[in-house]
Amino acid sequence: LNLLSLLKMNQNLDKFLLKLEEYAKESERLQKDIQRLKESSQKIEKILENFLRYTTLGEVERRSVDVNQLIKDIFAKDLRLDYGIVEVEFQFASALPPVLSSEIELWHIFGNLIRNAQEAIEEKREKEGIKGRLKLSIITGIEETDRVKEVVIKFTDEGLGIPEENLKKIFEP
Repeated sequence: LNLLSLLKMNQNLDKFLLKLEEYAKESERLQKDIQRLKESSQKIEKILENFLRYTTLGEVERRSVDVNQLIKDIFAKDLRLDYGIVEVEFQFASALPPVLSSEIELWHIFGNLIRNAQEAIEEKREKEGIKGRLKLSIITGIEETDRVKEVVIKFTDEGLGIPEENLKKIFEP
């Protein structure tokens, strides 16, 4: 059992809790228990993420990663996205070359971007009283600059966005 498996197991627990929550709408006590389980699961996820971050600061295994497939896998295996409020649009480049990277780190980064998008969408819906779904778009492609080809992955959403005062801090751990 490796760390990535533990992360995936924890995220599967979150999916289960979301489904259980739908069935528990009638029982206040069960809802409170589920909320405590969700909070504990989030704490476990943070602990595992921090452990992963610290254990991979040294030597990171880099290998050829199919970014399009990785994003599909994250959605298939890893997310607890509320499709009732988030409409996901994929625009994958068909001839995207693999990238040399750590699959675990990309999984972590992309998963965080997707979760952050959902939170921003939830906040906007609550603040502005929006009833319908808001869009999260994920686009992959290739850009060429100065004879260098780069794989580009864009995550955009219709959520609130990052407040101006926090823009300088987005890359801080």
